[in-house]
Amino acid sequence: MKIYYDKDADLSLIKRKNVAIIGYGSQGHAHANNLKDSGVNVTVGLRKDGVSWNKAKNAGVTVKEVAEAVSGADIVMILLPDEHHAQVYNEEIEPNIRKGATLAFAHGFNIHFGQVVPPPFMVASLSEGVIEGCCVGEPWNSRAVESGVGSIVVFGAEIARSAPDKVLALRDETLSQEPDAIHRLLRTYALAARWCQDRENHANLAHMLAQPQYLNVAPKTVMGALSGSLAINRTAARSMADFLAFEGADINRPDPRKARWLYAEIAMGLRLPLIENQASAAQQVFRPEIFDAATGNNALPESADPIGLKFGPAFEAEDLQSYVDALSISPAAPARPALAEVAHRSQQVAG
Repeated sequence: MKIYYDKDADLSLIKRKNVAIIGYGSQGHAHANNLKDSGVNVTVGLRKDGVSWNKAKNAGVTVKEVAEAVSGADIVMILLPDEHHAQVYNEEIEPNIRKGATLAFAHGFNIHFGQVVPPPFMVASLSEGVIEGCCVGEPWNSRAVESGVGSIVVFGAEIARSAPDKVLALRDETLSQEPDAIHRLLRTYALAARWCQDRENHANLAHMLAQPQYLNVAPKTVMGALSGSLAINRTAARSMADFLAFEGADINRPDPRKARWLYAEIAMGLRLPLIENQASAAQQVFRPEIFDAATGNNALPESADPIGLKFGPAFEAEDLQSYVDALSISPAAPARPALAEVAHRSQQVAG
């Protein structure tokens, strides 16, 4: 194991930057004061009526409201509780963050599960050497290739083909109070997914998604993802027929086994023990009976493999502990790609 000390870091790289720390709890406090003590120009972004405002001021740290702190920053570090990320990001960070600024998180929970969608600054960050690689979805990986600053290493669909990507979540009381409205919503969603899946509609879909209020990229970039034919670097391209699927088989059906897989992955990532009551609680959130009743998919058989993992052991929903143990110790199973393999010094991008 290699241990890094102060002498191994070149502080001049960050001393030229304005850093905004959003949040002043245990992590925000440590980040902000360590940077301040190291001579970095740091500002803490907080709610003016929040309990931490005076704590930060009394520590001698510059304190501003979040929007103002973000607007003047080259680097924005989010250190809020996870449950507040989406609202603060959507209302105060995204409208004010500067083009070319770096957005960072202490860990990727809200990015992975779609609570925060970062602005398309990845290409600029790769180009300027701020980051060495990233795990990001379309169209930002293709934008990196088009700009000549990145290559696509592996398609996400090649790692976990059937893993949940986005979810529609509703409160229990909404389900009980407005069942007809929920059924209409799900039927509309199913029709929209069918329309998006139809290749005859892809040109129109690409044109709509490319608009400035959505992706703000060229329609041809969107078409690459819709068709499954993507340039992976300046000289090579790859095709994957089912690179992006909007419907088919049980893609959109809320299979409770997928909830158990998500729970196991989160617990493993946080190094927490697996607790069956928690796994069951996660499982109960996925409600296939509501989806089936609304869309008429009652006779749809469940696939044998709910996740479609390419690397590591097969997932067994009823034996989470064996799955987690196998990921850690099994020499026979193909290893999952490590972060170093997916994002390395040649500035490659996972799609």
